[in-house]
Amino acid sequence: MQHKGFRLSRKPFLFRVASSRHSFSFGQKIQSGDWTPPGSVVLQSLLMGKSLLISLPGLPFSPSRSRQALFTMIKDRQLYLYILLFFMAVEVILAFSAFGYIVIEPISITFMTIPVIFGSYVLGPLAGAILGCVFGLTSIWKASISAVAYADQVFSPILSGAPLESLILSLGTRIAFGFLAGLIFLCIRRYSLPKLYIVAGVVFVNLFHSSIVFLCLDLFFPKTNISFLYGLERLVSPSGLLNYTINVLAILLLDKFIRTDFMAKVVSELKYSNRHIRNKSFYIANISFILVLSLIFFGLMYHFYGRADNLLHYYGISLGAEVEYKLVNLGMQLVVTTVSVFIIVEIAIIIFGNYFLRLLFQSRRDMMTLLLNKNTYIRHVNASISDNTSSSYLLILDVDNFKRLNDTYGHPNGDKVLIGVAHILKSVFEDSGVVGRLGGDEFSVFCEDIPQKDIEELANQVCSRVSGMKIHGVHGISCSIGVALCCPGEGFADVYPRADEALYKAKEMGKNRYFLNSSAPEARR
Repeated sequence: MQHKGFRLSRKPFLFRVASSRHSFSFGQKIQSGDWTPPGSVVLQSLLMGKSLLISLPGLPFSPSRSRQALFTMIKDRQLYLYILLFFMAVEVILAFSAFGYIVIEPISITFMTIPVIFGSYVLGPLAGAILGCVFGLTSIWKASISAVAYADQVFSPILSGAPLESLILSLGTRIAFGFLAGLIFLCIRRYSLPKLYIVAGVVFVNLFHSSIVFLCLDLFFPKTNISFLYGLERLVSPSGLLNYTINVLAILLLDKFIRTDFMAKVVSELKYSNRHIRNKSFYIANISFILVLSLIFFGLMYHFYGRADNLLHYYGISLGAEVEYKLVNLGMQLVVTTVSVFIIVEIAIIIFGNYFLRLLFQSRRDMMTLLLNKNTYIRHVNASISDNTSSSYLLILDVDNFKRLNDTYGHPNGDKVLIGVAHILKSVFEDSGVVGRLGGDEFSVFCEDIPQKDIEELANQVCSRVSGMKIHGVHGISCSIGVALCCPGEGFADVYPRADEALYKAKEMGKNRYFLNSSAPEARR
């Protein structure tokens, strides 16, 4: 039985969860295009790169290729945090600026829910709940400082006189809104449902958010004279319809943007950098930059308030403790907003920085094995030998009968052999040498400040591990190694012929061994 566009899977999808008849499997992958068995549908809750799988009635699991890049991206913990921090910063900027809530009589437009909806759509329920929490906390802070009317004060646990009810109104409703939005969008994304479902999901979560806010106002704070029925009338007013339209257009634009080639390239660059480039100093420098800018801005604000206070005292103007407290808090809101802008700028710097780091990385590496390429490796060896006064050695490794391996088992398997040899060299010489690929099946290692006994032991260990390497369908893998002693003042070109001569000695002796040429060059005797 075939379904158009999908491949039936005969293998049942097992789940393992305590106190359930079904078995749930955490982190188990499902192939794109598989049809889930009757009675189960997969709901993936992304929590910092880990998968939680739940069942629903049989729907096709077939995310489009264009969206798979995004799903792969958010399984990376570091990228997840980048995106989450970006949406949190945008939420704070909207909360403490003129862009979050715009009133043009008789229309009022709010953009405060957009970062929550975006984060829920891209990252899932957990991120939606976190962003909803940020939304609620900014509402509490604003209401505690600048609220004048009672209808605004009820959002502040400090001013409302009912702290618990205010927390439910300001914080609980927003967290529930973000979490529910994440669950709905997750179902829509996972099963590649038509865009009509996205539109319906956006409208529904906005209706849900507004409804529970008005319901809490009606139940907990009847003095506001804002009843639940009045709130429902507001939902279908011109302002409400305009807000729904803006939210729907925004999420559709986001959906289109995350499926562009540009987004796929950004994701690819960040994934590659996070996997292969461990440049801690780059991230430390960026974090330090944010901290320095924040301290500078805080110092400017402190100086401004100090000068303003002196000026008011000079003219005999007293604002009172309450007014001064609120002014200081307004200044702190400005500081937090500015720091949020810095965070967005830093995320952009990290994205472009990772791109240039990758270009630098690729210019110095052999892209199949990720070892240093020939030019970079030779420069490193030349610089190290010229500065080194103690014993150092150059190793040249060659895979035995590599042409035969390629001809017999195919070039893809030959590439696997090279990658495996590179991995062995990196693991064996991780703390004692620098490894490079000179080309083809020829590798080289430079070790400095190491006794002859240790270099022989390491070379023997490489030969043993390479001969024991297991690649499916490939047999007879081994390597030969030539080792040459380096003298101070020599360059790679001086030592290489002696190491190469030792390599051929090892091959003449039967291969799958090393040969050490410990003699100094004749010109230096």
